[in-house]
Amino acid sequence: YVSGDPLEARFYTLQNGLTVVTSVNKKEPRLQTIIATKAGSKTDPANHTGLAHYLEHMLFKGTDKYGTLNKEKEMPLLNLIDELYEVYNNTTETDARARIYRQIDSVSGLAAKFAIANEYDNLMANLGAKGTNAFTWFEETAYINDVPSNKIEPWLKVEAERFRNPVFRIFHTELEAVYEEKNISLDSDDEKALDSLLGALFRRHNYGLQTTIGTVEHLKNPSLKEIRKYFETYYVPNNMVIILSGDFDQDAVVTSVEKHFAYMQKKPVPEYTYQPEEKITKPVEISVYGPESEYVMFGFRFPGAAHPQTEKLEILADLLSNGKAGLLDGLVTRGEVLSADAGAFILKDYSMLYFSGRPKEGQSLEQVKDLILVQVEKLKSGGFEDDLIKAIVNNNRRNEMQTAESNAGRAYDLLDEFITGKDRLQVLTADERKAKLTVREMAAYASENLKDAPVIVYKRTGETSETNKVPKPPITPVEVNRDKESAFVKEIKAMKTAEVNPVFPDFKKDITKNRVENNEVLAVKNVTNGLFSMYYVIPVGFRYTPLMRVLESYFGYAGTQTLSAEQFDKELYKLAADMSISIGEEETWISLSGLQENFVPSFSLFHQKLTRLQADEKILSTVKQLMLKARSDEKMNPDRISSRLYSFGLYEGKNPINDVFSNEELNQVKVSELTDLLNIMMNTGYRILYHGPQDMPDFISSLYAVRPIPVSTPNQPTQVKMPEYRLRTLSAPEYMLVDFKKVQTDLIWVFNGEPFNASWIPTVSLYNEYFGGGMSSVVFQEIRESKALAYSTFSTYAMPTFARHPFRFYAYIGCQGDKMPEAVEAMEGLIKQMPKSAGKFNAAKASLLNSISSSRITGMGILNEFLRCERLGLDKPVNQLVAEKVPTLTQNEMEKFQSEYISKKNRLLILFGDMNTLDKRAIRSEDAGIRTVTLEEIFGY
Repeated sequence: YVSGDPLEARFYTLQNGLTVVTSVNKKEPRLQTIIATKAGSKTDPANHTGLAHYLEHMLFKGTDKYGTLNKEKEMPLLNLIDELYEVYNNTTETDARARIYRQIDSVSGLAAKFAIANEYDNLMANLGAKGTNAFTWFEETAYINDVPSNKIEPWLKVEAERFRNPVFRIFHTELEAVYEEKNISLDSDDEKALDSLLGALFRRHNYGLQTTIGTVEHLKNPSLKEIRKYFETYYVPNNMVIILSGDFDQDAVVTSVEKHFAYMQKKPVPEYTYQPEEKITKPVEISVYGPESEYVMFGFRFPGAAHPQTEKLEILADLLSNGKAGLLDGLVTRGEVLSADAGAFILKDYSMLYFSGRPKEGQSLEQVKDLILVQVEKLKSGGFEDDLIKAIVNNNRRNEMQTAESNAGRAYDLLDEFITGKDRLQVLTADERKAKLTVREMAAYASENLKDAPVIVYKRTGETSETNKVPKPPITPVEVNRDKESAFVKEIKAMKTAEVNPVFPDFKKDITKNRVENNEVLAVKNVTNGLFSMYYVIPVGFRYTPLMRVLESYFGYAGTQTLSAEQFDKELYKLAADMSISIGEEETWISLSGLQENFVPSFSLFHQKLTRLQADEKILSTVKQLMLKARSDEKMNPDRISSRLYSFGLYEGKNPINDVFSNEELNQVKVSELTDLLNIMMNTGYRILYHGPQDMPDFISSLYAVRPIPVSTPNQPTQVKMPEYRLRTLSAPEYMLVDFKKVQTDLIWVFNGEPFNASWIPTVSLYNEYFGGGMSSVVFQEIRESKALAYSTFSTYAMPTFARHPFRFYAYIGCQGDKMPEAVEAMEGLIKQMPKSAGKFNAAKASLLNSISSSRITGMGILNEFLRCERLGLDKPVNQLVAEKVPTLTQNEMEKFQSEYISKKNRLLILFGDMNTLDKRAIRSEDAGIRTVTLEEIFGY
């Protein structure tokens, strides 16, 4: 440990070399866990790229103790599958490969009869775990869980077993999920651009030579024997770490870790070696094409994480781009480009200073690049304020305090240190050294390290070459045995653990109330650190007028009557404070957060901007141009399109997404309309939410230290009326088609459900847990695990934000176009007839209750939950309603709920993808309405 560590982190090395890192945080009776190995795409064999990522997926499939019904009957079949894959990989003739694959599929079906799909995920859910997942990156693979504190012992026992003797069962369907993940990456222009940048920067190192997910050719020819060999090489204790952050007894837990993981044997780990990269003496320029909007990305190579001057690289990146006061931030605030930023991409062996920028209308990518490079030259010459470095350090201090508030923030920081080899003492004392840096030192560092030429990637809009997607193999659905349990899992469930009683906010006791002028103040005291968060919650949203959206954009580019926007942002940044505005359908939230010690000057700036907003037609003209370009870019972004389809499907005509000014209407807006609108908002009765170290009287005194105290009682606030949008009603099934050139197809089912009824909340919560809410759900098991139809799939019966709105049904599958008929049939089948499993139902109930009992709503979360309940007409927290009723719910009640309120309802199915590749057989009903929808209809412009 290091004295004075705010995380109180302890670092243990067990006898077998396993590293254990702990950090105690008593905020709630849960802990974030990460088990990681120093093995990622960097250490993939050159002839089996993507192998580390494959292995990550397979370590969810169980061992010879769990995930199986009969290992003696299963193992010979799995061994045969291993051999068949070796033959398959060494066969090139197409027909012969097809015959072998049919054998693999056939034997896999037989083996699956003895497998229990998702038993690990089901068990984690039963323990009350949240966020169960994993990821593979350049130099690590990490396995993630957030578990209740009283479940540490069973969790450790499961994890120790998980890495003891993993069995790679149900492989070919999981491999298809990886294929889908690869196809998703092939749709991403961002991944193409980043791969090109890294490939040119690192010509001798696997940062650039290999990608994490691997090549299409290697994905099509996996070797289970190579995966096993990789596991035995890199998943050894002296190459691994267990990180635990949360509420637990460190000594007891480390003793337990040692007991469970003592079986692991230390082994030499091959060192990754590479030839040093050559200097880049002249700019390398690469053009990448795709359907999405244009941008430029470029980077300079730097030494790796352990280099003593990497701290300067971090400062360098913040001098350029920190969201407020960086040199590139000024380009954006002044409207010279649509966007520009920079960042430090720090890995173990090498790092990169990267830049990206998006052009405004009529601007070329080369011009954006040149504008950014002008700021780089300014950096080299010391053209930044003397106090900016100290402001950066001050903001770092605030960020570190925010990170320490969450178990996950602590755990991921500690993981980064383990993987990159950073020394904890050096990390903790970095701010002291950074604060002593001078403009002259940083200018010299920039000049020295940015003298080599950059690699520049122009991501241009245009047709790309034919995408080499991973083709769909023929897969026979496998059994998932959802009703079965292994003896090991039964043993885990039978383990006695201490009870953790749920604790819910008491709004009357936990929230202090007062008034300032005619506005209600709601406060919860922060007893953890010196940070504050404050919100003005104004009951006016964009449903009042589309002008609100223009104001939201203008607000960031306008300053005050005495400060330009650039000056305003810099002053706020020096105080380590943030201000933002977020306009929703019915409310506007204006936030201020930062260090309590700087509250009064921070609030002074906040108040000044709200009451003395700069009114400048020239700035508005620039904002209009940028908004028009951003609108154009959005319609090229498949993720942005897909995210709008849910709302689009629920409403007729205008909806919360497309209720905007047309481009022509936008151009007619006057700045006086925006300032008048802000004045209306500030004269509407709003609430002030505060979470900070001050007591209510002191907080109000701080407000009045800046705001004038009214001489007389103010008039009643303006009451703003907002019209309702018209909900879509379906008298028959309907289909909408949205054409966009992409490998993946998004299938989205929506309909408006029953009017909100608070008594339904427990049933809906349990239904979502059981049916479609995670990797242990029915939807995930059937569509991904059994049928291998998608990488991502889920379903939810969503609760509304306001009591006057109905429940909403939403289901999603992302798959290839040629899988569409099977995918639609699979989801429709589940919706019409929910599979029944008593074991799975009880597991869903246990998962929900264990999660609630160990979760705590604290701080600003109490205020947010209070407002949520108020909107829904509830007098107690949602989780309390669930915890009170769920224990008595039966599976028959849940089945009846689906049958009555979901199965029998007409549904709208939105198909978003390349119409040339979609298999229209999925649209079978002759009387169903089929409509092609344009992007203009979806976006409203």
